[in-house]
Amino acid sequence: MLLGATASVAAAGDSIVDSAVFANAVADAEESRWQSARDVGATIATVESDYPDDFAYAYFTDDTVAHVGFKAGAPERARDLLEGGDSRLEFEEYVGFTQDEYIAAAATLVDQVGVMLDASPDRGFIIGPDPVAGRGVIRVVLTGDTADVPEPGISSLLPPGPFVLQVSHSPTVFEDASYGRAGGTWLVSTLTGLGQCTSGFVAKRRGSTQLGVATAGHCPDNLSYYHEGTHEVYPLAHVVTSSIGRGDSQFHRSSRMMDAWFHADTNAGRPVLDVRTPYAGEGGVCAYGKTTGRKCGSAVAVNQWITTQTGTKGNQVLTNFSGAEGDSGGPLYGGNTAFGIVSSISQDGLLTASTSSSGVEFGLNVDICRHPVCS
Repeated sequence: MLLGATASVAAAGDSIVDSAVFANAVADAEESRWQSARDVGATIATVESDYPDDFAYAYFTDDTVAHVGFKAGAPERARDLLEGGDSRLEFEEYVGFTQDEYIAAAATLVDQVGVMLDASPDRGFIIGPDPVAGRGVIRVVLTGDTADVPEPGISSLLPPGPFVLQVSHSPTVFEDASYGRAGGTWLVSTLTGLGQCTSGFVAKRRGSTQLGVATAGHCPDNLSYYHEGTHEVYPLAHVVTSSIGRGDSQFHRSSRMMDAWFHADTNAGRPVLDVRTPYAGEGGVCAYGKTTGRKCGSAVAVNQWITTQTGTKGNQVLTNFSGAEGDSGGPLYGGNTAFGIVSSISQDGLLTASTSSSGVEFGLNVDICRHPVCS
């Protein structure tokens, strides 16, 4: 009887071990697949930076195929760079616009749609380029209680150029993902000690020696840094908050030295080795917030404008996972790449919106620090 019981326990233990090994193998395979996509994304980012008058957009399908669009023909050097890897690539040439022109066309709709909607916390929009849906598609999603707004009225606002407007309605409404007066950790109120938001990436103001952290712009100005492990707490000095249209970020100077690392999970840190914006469809995009912890998925759309109770925010990356109050300001990342800073969550729990790293750097005039030093 006892021997039988012992044998049963051993068998159960073997099963648990086998399950753990299998789970780790699956996780390793997934991380390898994501890393391959991140490598391709980094190459695309180089092309985007080096050929701004040619590059139109990029997106992934199923994390395995990268589509790269160009206003005319792909420059030979850009093609060589992209074809140098081992991932599947599809070039979409002669689309008739650059990425800057694509984003600018979508931007012309933001104020007009806002006025037409009379945007409020219960009704708003998501506006931005959506190359996944087709060449030149600009997506307008009327969110919340917007059934009274006719789609043809919005469609009449189509900007000039080779663009296509796709208008739809969704119950999704975004709200800022901060604690307000509720409890939490990491970034706490200097006045009350109560948790407010999550810190994001370490950054440095351009042209100065100011070193500190970036977090969400709608978080309070009076914040202190708090480390749960060491219980170290000290006040931060608010320096600047970006214009809300540029995104949702602010910069706080630190009186202490800080490393170019970030919390990727509870009690797990990673160095920042690269900084860029993800591409639509790119997988392995994760966020860490003090309330929710780590969650991962894919970038649904980039370069979007959304509305929340604190206004219209540009430079937003939408990802297919949610969060909770207190996650605002936390890092959005892939591997060791800084993608952005968490801003808001959808009420239906399906999406998170984050200000892209480029939006953070441009809006705050900072550089997100890269390991090993922030120079």
